[in-house]
Amino acid sequence: MDFLLLGNEKIGTLQNCSDGYVCSNSAEVCVPTTSVDGSTIIDVCSGSMTGTNCGVCFGSYAYACASENQYVRCVNGDAVTSKVYSCDGDDVCILEGQVLGSICVSKCAAESMSYSPSCSNGNYTAVVPTIPPTTAPTTDELKAACDVASAGYSTSLYFYAIYTADSTCNSYLYCERSSLTATTSTAIRLTCPSSAAPYFDSSSGACVGTKPSNC
Repeated sequence: MDFLLLGNEKIGTLQNCSDGYVCSNSAEVCVPTTSVDGSTIIDVCSGSMTGTNCGVCFGSYAYACASENQYVRCVNGDAVTSKVYSCDGDDVCILEGQVLGSICVSKCAAESMSYSPSCSNGNYTAVVPTIPPTTAPTTDELKAACDVASAGYSTSLYFYAIYTADSTCNSYLYCERSSLTATTSTAIRLTCPSSAAPYFDSSSGACVGTKPSNC
């Protein structure tokens, strides 16, 4: 990691920490990653909120500090770290400032009230999780799911069944066979279309508004 930054300006010669080391607030500057405790020794270039009071939601506060001059929203007591907001100009992030209406407080005002930035991170970059693409089930996989479900429909040539691979219970299967002893010949994955009834209930064979207990 790069270091020797002051007020977002590079001071002296730019250096890099070796693999397994991070840029810290200690005299050694580059320290082993395992030595960072988030309190005494802080990874000042980290994309994670390792500093004291960083990314921590307190009480009824609507925001939490992500760095010295950045903040994130608090939703149900948890920090939403995928979206980071920055304070204007030389404003710094002071948790207690929310009592007065803003988590961002001018540096001059903060110093006059003997307040330091609530979070010791130098900078925080939002990390948005990558959601792997959903692979659509093959026809053979759907037929196999229908064959498993057919045990509960021993007297029907066609039926609607819960699709157990969908943990949301939003989709279900239409299954059809040529005889009661035959394997599935037709299997179609369907989706409950209404937001008022987004769950498939296997007991009624219909889409319902309340998530079934077997989902």
